[in-house]
Amino acid sequence: MNELLERFKDVKVLVVGDLMLDTYLTGSVDRISPEAPVPILHVAGTKSVLGGAANVAANVRGLGASVNVAGFAGKDREAEDLVEALSTAGIGSGGVVVSASRPTTVKTRLIAQHHQFARFDRETHSPLDEEETRALAGRLDGLLDEADAVIISDYAKGVATPEICMRLITKANEKGVGVYVDPKGTNYEKYKSAALLTPNEREALEASRFLGFDGVAVEEAGEAIRRSLDLPALIVTRGERGITIFEAGKGPETIDAHERKVFDVTGAGDTVIAAIAVASAAGADLFKAAGLANLAAGCVIERLGTSAVSLGDLERELEAA
Repeated sequence: MNELLERFKDVKVLVVGDLMLDTYLTGSVDRISPEAPVPILHVAGTKSVLGGAANVAANVRGLGASVNVAGFAGKDREAEDLVEALSTAGIGSGGVVVSASRPTTVKTRLIAQHHQFARFDRETHSPLDEEETRALAGRLDGLLDEADAVIISDYAKGVATPEICMRLITKANEKGVGVYVDPKGTNYEKYKSAALLTPNEREALEASRFLGFDGVAVEEAGEAIRRSLDLPALIVTRGERGITIFEAGKGPETIDAHERKVFDVTGAGDTVIAAIAVASAAGADLFKAAGLANLAAGCVIERLGTSAVSLGDLERELEAA
Protein backbone atom coordinates (compact mmCIF):
# COMPACT_ATOMS: atom_id res chain seq x y z
CA MET A 1 0.00 0.00 0.00
CA ASN A 2 2.86 2.42 0.77
CA GLU A 3 4.19 1.97 -2.77
CA LEU A 4 0.76 2.90 -4.15
CA LEU A 5 0.55 6.04 -2.04
CA GLU A 6 4.08 6.97 -3.08
CA ARG A 7 2.98 6.88 -6.74
CA PHE A 8 0.27 9.49 -6.08
CA LYS A 9 2.85 12.27 -6.50
CA ASP A 10 3.44 11.22 -10.12
CA VAL A 11 -0.26 11.46 -11.07
CA LYS A 12 -1.59 14.46 -13.03
CA VAL A 13 -5.33 15.12 -12.91
CA LEU A 14 -7.57 17.53 -14.81
CA VAL A 15 -10.76 18.57 -12.96
CA VAL A 16 -13.54 20.06 -15.10
CA GLY A 17 -16.76 21.44 -13.68
CA ASP A 18 -18.52 24.01 -11.56
CA LEU A 19 -15.96 26.01 -9.58
CA MET A 20 -17.16 27.57 -6.32
CA LEU A 21 -16.15 29.45 -3.22
CA ASP A 22 -17.62 28.28 0.08
CA THR A 23 -17.77 31.21 2.48
CA TYR A 24 -18.45 30.86 6.21
CA LEU A 25 -19.65 33.63 8.53
CA THR A 26 -19.22 32.36 12.07
CA GLY A 27 -20.20 33.84 15.40
CA SER A 28 -22.90 33.71 18.04
CA VAL A 29 -26.64 34.25 18.26
CA ASP A 30 -28.23 35.53 21.46
CA ARG A 31 -31.36 37.30 20.27
CA ILE A 32 -34.02 37.48 17.57
CA SER A 33 -34.32 40.49 15.28
CA PRO A 34 -37.11 42.95 16.20
CA GLU A 35 -37.62 43.51 12.47
CA ALA A 36 -38.48 39.89 11.60
CA PRO A 37 -38.50 36.50 13.41
CA VAL A 38 -34.92 35.69 12.41
CA PRO A 39 -31.76 35.21 14.50
CA ILE A 40 -29.12 37.92 14.57
CA LEU A 41 -25.62 36.59 13.95
CA HIS A 42 -22.85 38.52 15.69
CA VAL A 43 -20.07 37.80 13.21
CA ALA A 44 -16.75 36.90 14.80
CA GLY A 45 -14.99 35.45 11.78
CA THR A 46 -15.16 35.03 8.02
CA LYS A 47 -13.37 32.53 5.82
CA SER A 48 -13.62 31.30 2.25
CA VAL A 49 -12.48 27.90 1.00
CA LEU A 50 -12.55 26.13 -2.34
CA GLY A 51 -15.89 24.50 -3.14
CA GLY A 52 -17.56 22.43 -5.85
CA ALA A 53 -15.14 21.29 -8.55
CA ALA A 54 -12.45 23.43 -6.90
CA ASN A 55 -12.82 21.35 -3.73
CA VAL A 56 -12.41 18.19 -5.81
CA ALA A 57 -9.13 19.66 -7.05
CA ALA A 58 -8.13 20.53 -3.48
CA ASN A 59 -8.65 16.90 -2.50
CA VAL A 60 -6.57 15.71 -5.45
CA ARG A 61 -3.79 18.08 -4.45
CA GLY A 62 -4.10 17.08 -0.80
CA LEU A 63 -3.42 13.48 -1.80
CA GLY A 64 -0.14 14.58 -3.37
CA ALA A 65 -1.09 14.52 -7.07
CA SER A 66 -0.71 17.44 -9.48
CA VAL A 67 -3.95 19.04 -10.64
CA ASN A 68 -5.35 21.63 -13.04
CA VAL A 69 -8.90 22.94 -13.03
CA ALA A 70 -11.12 24.10 -15.88
CA GLY A 71 -14.37 25.97 -15.49
CA PHE A 72 -15.78 29.48 -15.19
CA ALA A 73 -15.51 32.48 -12.92
CA GLY A 74 -17.15 35.88 -13.19
CA LYS A 75 -15.68 39.34 -13.67
CA ASP A 76 -15.93 40.04 -9.96
CA ARG A 77 -13.95 40.23 -6.74
CA GLU A 78 -14.91 36.67 -5.88
CA ALA A 79 -13.09 35.44 -9.00
CA GLU A 80 -9.91 37.02 -7.68
CA ASP A 81 -10.43 35.25 -4.36
CA LEU A 82 -11.04 31.96 -6.18
CA VAL A 83 -7.88 32.18 -8.30
CA GLU A 84 -5.83 33.23 -5.27
CA ALA A 85 -7.17 30.27 -3.26
CA LEU A 86 -6.34 27.90 -6.13
CA SER A 87 -2.82 29.27 -6.32
CA THR A 88 -2.32 29.00 -2.57
CA ALA A 89 -3.42 25.36 -2.72
CA GLY A 90 -0.97 24.60 -5.54
CA ILE A 91 -3.71 24.05 -8.11
CA GLY A 92 -3.25 25.10 -11.74
CA SER A 93 -5.87 27.63 -12.86
CA GLY A 94 -4.99 27.89 -16.55
CA GLY A 95 -8.35 26.37 -17.47
CA VAL A 96 -10.41 29.00 -15.65
CA VAL A 97 -12.38 31.09 -18.15
CA VAL A 98 -13.65 34.51 -17.05
CA SER A 99 -17.15 35.40 -18.20
CA ALA A 100 -18.95 38.74 -17.90
CA SER A 101 -22.33 36.97 -17.99
CA ARG A 102 -21.69 34.34 -15.29
CA PRO A 103 -21.00 35.30 -11.66
CA THR A 104 -18.47 33.37 -9.65
CA THR A 105 -20.50 30.80 -7.73
CA VAL A 106 -20.40 31.56 -4.01
CA LYS A 107 -22.24 29.69 -1.27
CA THR A 108 -22.29 31.63 1.99
CA ARG A 109 -23.15 29.79 5.19
CA LEU A 110 -24.10 31.40 8.51
CA ILE A 111 -22.90 29.40 11.49
CA ALA A 112 -23.52 29.98 15.19
CA GLN A 113 -22.24 27.74 17.96
CA HIS A 114 -21.02 25.27 15.30
CA HIS A 115 -24.51 24.94 13.77
CA GLN A 116 -25.44 26.22 10.31
CA PHE A 117 -28.75 28.07 10.40
CA ALA A 118 -28.86 29.78 7.00
CA ARG A 119 -27.23 29.79 3.58
CA PHE A 120 -27.44 32.09 0.60
CA ASP A 121 -26.11 31.35 -2.89
CA ARG A 122 -24.86 33.55 -5.71
CA GLU A 123 -24.89 31.52 -8.90
CA THR A 124 -26.39 30.81 -12.29
CA HIS A 125 -27.80 27.53 -13.61
CA SER A 126 -27.83 28.50 -17.27
CA PRO A 127 -25.87 26.22 -19.62
CA LEU A 128 -22.86 27.54 -21.50
CA ASP A 129 -23.60 29.46 -24.67
CA GLU A 130 -21.72 28.83 -27.92
CA GLU A 131 -18.96 31.36 -27.21
CA GLU A 132 -18.41 30.03 -23.68
CA THR A 133 -18.37 26.46 -24.96
CA ARG A 134 -15.68 27.30 -27.52
CA ALA A 135 -13.61 29.11 -24.92
CA LEU A 136 -13.71 26.22 -22.45
CA ALA A 137 -13.14 23.58 -25.14
CA GLY A 138 -10.02 25.46 -26.27
CA ARG A 139 -8.59 25.32 -22.75
CA LEU A 140 -9.44 21.64 -22.33
CA ASP A 141 -7.57 20.47 -25.42
CA GLY A 142 -4.22 21.62 -24.10
CA LEU A 143 -4.80 20.54 -20.51
CA LEU A 144 -5.94 17.06 -21.54
CA ASP A 145 -2.57 16.35 -23.11
CA GLU A 146 -0.95 16.61 -19.66
CA ALA A 147 -3.51 14.52 -17.73
CA ASP A 148 -3.35 10.93 -16.48
CA ALA A 149 -6.99 11.14 -15.34
CA VAL A 150 -9.93 13.51 -15.82
CA ILE A 151 -12.64 14.28 -13.29
CA ILE A 152 -15.96 15.85 -14.30
CA SER A 153 -17.46 17.48 -11.21
CA ASP A 154 -21.04 18.33 -12.18
CA TYR A 155 -22.94 20.55 -9.75
CA ALA A 156 -25.61 21.51 -12.31
CA LYS A 157 -24.42 25.12 -12.62
CA GLY A 158 -24.18 24.97 -16.41
CA VAL A 159 -20.57 23.97 -17.13
CA ALA A 160 -20.94 20.21 -17.64
CA THR A 161 -23.17 20.48 -20.69
CA PRO A 162 -23.77 17.45 -22.91
CA GLU A 163 -21.48 18.97 -25.56
CA ILE A 164 -18.60 19.55 -23.13
CA CYS A 165 -18.96 16.16 -21.43
CA MET A 166 -19.27 14.09 -24.60
CA ARG A 167 -16.45 15.95 -26.32
CA LEU A 168 -14.17 15.53 -23.30
CA ILE A 169 -14.97 11.83 -22.83
CA THR A 170 -14.42 11.08 -26.52
CA LYS A 171 -11.06 12.84 -26.65
CA ALA A 172 -9.91 11.34 -23.34
CA ASN A 173 -10.84 7.83 -24.47
CA GLU A 174 -8.86 8.34 -27.67
CA LYS A 175 -5.82 9.15 -25.53
CA GLY A 176 -6.43 6.24 -23.14
CA VAL A 177 -7.18 8.61 -20.24
CA GLY A 178 -9.95 7.60 -17.82
CA VAL A 179 -12.80 10.05 -17.13
CA TYR A 180 -14.31 9.86 -13.62
CA VAL A 181 -17.66 11.58 -13.13
CA ASP A 182 -19.47 12.86 -10.06
CA PRO A 183 -22.88 13.27 -11.74
CA LYS A 184 -25.86 15.52 -11.14
CA GLY A 185 -29.45 15.52 -12.39
CA THR A 186 -31.01 12.65 -14.30
CA ASN A 187 -29.55 13.17 -17.80
CA TYR A 188 -26.75 10.65 -17.52
CA GLU A 189 -26.55 10.11 -21.29
CA LYS A 190 -23.96 12.87 -21.52
CA TYR A 191 -21.61 10.71 -19.40
CA LYS A 192 -21.82 7.68 -21.70
CA SER A 193 -18.56 5.72 -22.08
CA ALA A 194 -16.84 7.40 -19.14
CA ALA A 195 -14.57 5.22 -17.01
CA LEU A 196 -16.66 5.55 -13.85
CA LEU A 197 -19.63 7.36 -12.30
CA THR A 198 -20.06 7.93 -8.54
CA PRO A 199 -23.71 8.86 -7.83
CA ASN A 200 -25.04 8.65 -4.31
CA GLU A 201 -27.90 6.28 -3.53
CA ARG A 202 -30.73 8.73 -4.15
CA GLU A 203 -29.13 10.01 -7.36
CA ALA A 204 -28.76 6.46 -8.67
CA LEU A 205 -32.41 5.66 -7.96
CA GLU A 206 -33.56 8.91 -9.60
CA ALA A 207 -31.36 8.47 -12.68
CA SER A 208 -32.53 4.88 -13.17
CA ARG A 209 -36.18 5.97 -12.68
CA PHE A 210 -36.47 3.52 -9.76
CA LEU A 211 -36.98 6.11 -7.00
CA GLY A 212 -40.25 5.48 -5.20
CA PHE A 213 -40.68 1.89 -6.41
CA ASP A 214 -41.04 -0.45 -3.45
CA GLY A 215 -38.61 -3.34 -3.31
CA VAL A 216 -36.18 -1.95 -5.88
CA ALA A 217 -32.69 -2.26 -4.46
CA VAL A 218 -29.82 0.07 -5.23
CA GLU A 219 -28.05 -2.98 -6.70
CA GLU A 220 -30.61 -3.07 -9.50
CA ALA A 221 -30.44 0.68 -10.09
CA GLY A 222 -26.64 0.74 -10.22
CA GLU A 223 -26.37 -2.10 -12.69
CA ALA A 224 -29.12 -0.60 -14.86
CA ILE A 225 -27.18 2.66 -15.13
CA ARG A 226 -23.88 0.92 -15.80
CA ARG A 227 -25.33 -1.13 -18.63
CA SER A 228 -27.30 1.70 -20.24
CA LEU A 229 -24.24 3.99 -20.38
CA ASP A 230 -21.75 1.33 -21.46
CA LEU A 231 -19.62 1.95 -18.38
CA PRO A 232 -16.87 -0.44 -17.32
CA ALA A 233 -17.69 0.43 -13.72
CA LEU A 234 -19.95 2.46 -11.45
CA ILE A 235 -19.84 3.19 -7.73
CA VAL A 236 -22.82 4.19 -5.59
CA THR A 237 -21.97 6.02 -2.37
CA ARG A 238 -24.42 5.09 0.39
CA GLY A 239 -23.44 7.05 3.48
CA GLU A 240 -23.38 4.88 6.59
CA ARG A 241 -24.00 1.83 4.37
CA GLY A 242 -20.65 2.30 2.63
CA ILE A 243 -19.87 2.07 -1.09
CA THR A 244 -21.28 -0.40 -3.60
CA ILE A 245 -19.14 -1.26 -6.63
CA PHE A 246 -20.51 -2.38 -10.00
CA GLU A 247 -18.12 -3.76 -12.61
CA ALA A 248 -18.81 -5.39 -15.95
CA GLY A 249 -18.94 -9.16 -15.61
CA LYS A 250 -19.15 -9.08 -11.81
CA GLY A 251 -21.89 -8.90 -9.23
CA PRO A 252 -22.29 -5.85 -6.96
CA GLU A 253 -19.79 -5.68 -4.10
CA THR A 254 -20.16 -3.44 -1.05
CA ILE A 255 -17.41 -1.97 1.11
CA ASP A 256 -18.82 -1.19 4.55
CA ALA A 257 -18.37 2.26 6.03
CA HIS A 258 -16.45 2.63 9.29
CA GLU A 259 -18.37 4.03 12.25
CA ARG A 260 -17.83 7.80 12.43
CA LYS A 261 -18.83 10.89 14.35
CA VAL A 262 -20.54 12.77 11.53
CA PHE A 263 -20.32 16.55 11.81
CA ASP A 264 -20.81 17.58 8.18
CA VAL A 265 -21.14 15.55 4.97
CA THR A 266 -20.42 18.63 2.82
CA GLY A 267 -17.82 17.72 0.20
CA ALA A 268 -17.66 14.00 1.00
CA GLY A 269 -18.57 13.17 -2.61
CA ASP A 270 -15.75 15.44 -3.79
CA THR A 271 -13.31 13.45 -1.67
CA VAL A 272 -14.58 10.12 -3.00
CA ILE A 273 -14.20 11.00 -6.69
CA ALA A 274 -10.78 12.59 -6.09
CA ALA A 275 -9.42 9.59 -4.21
CA ILE A 276 -10.73 7.07 -6.74
CA ALA A 277 -9.30 8.98 -9.72
CA VAL A 278 -5.88 9.46 -8.13
CA ALA A 279 -5.61 5.88 -6.86
CA SER A 280 -6.77 4.42 -10.17
CA ALA A 281 -4.32 6.54 -12.16
CA ALA A 282 -1.57 5.38 -9.77
CA GLY A 283 -2.33 1.76 -10.64
CA ALA A 284 -4.85 0.61 -8.02
CA ASP A 285 -7.66 -1.73 -9.01
CA LEU A 286 -11.18 -0.42 -8.47
CA PHE A 287 -11.80 -2.30 -5.22
CA LYS A 288 -8.61 -0.92 -3.66
CA ALA A 289 -9.30 2.60 -4.98
CA ALA A 290 -12.84 2.50 -3.58
CA GLY A 291 -11.56 1.29 -0.23
CA LEU A 292 -9.15 4.22 -0.03
CA ALA A 293 -11.93 6.59 -1.05
CA ASN A 294 -14.15 5.19 1.69
CA LEU A 295 -11.46 5.92 4.29
CA ALA A 296 -10.76 9.37 2.84
CA ALA A 297 -14.43 10.39 2.92
CA GLY A 298 -14.61 9.22 6.52
CA CYS A 299 -11.97 11.80 7.43
CA VAL A 300 -13.80 14.81 5.99
CA ILE A 301 -17.24 14.07 7.44
CA GLU A 302 -15.75 14.38 10.91
CA ARG A 303 -14.98 18.06 10.23
CA LEU A 304 -17.30 21.05 10.10
CA GLY A 305 -17.57 22.68 6.68
CA THR A 306 -15.94 21.97 3.34
CA SER A 307 -12.61 20.25 3.87
CA ALA A 308 -10.04 18.45 1.73
CA VAL A 309 -8.38 15.20 2.73
CA SER A 310 -4.59 14.96 2.91
CA LEU A 311 -2.20 12.12 2.23
CA GLY A 312 -1.31 12.21 5.93
CA ASP A 313 -4.99 11.72 6.83
CA LEU A 314 -5.15 8.68 4.59
CA GLU A 315 -1.93 7.21 5.96
CA ARG A 316 -3.23 7.54 9.53
CA GLU A 317 -6.50 5.88 8.55
CA LEU A 318 -4.67 2.96 6.99
CA GLU A 319 -2.52 2.53 10.09
CA ALA A 320 -5.62 2.50 12.30
CA ALA A 321 -7.64 0.17 10.06
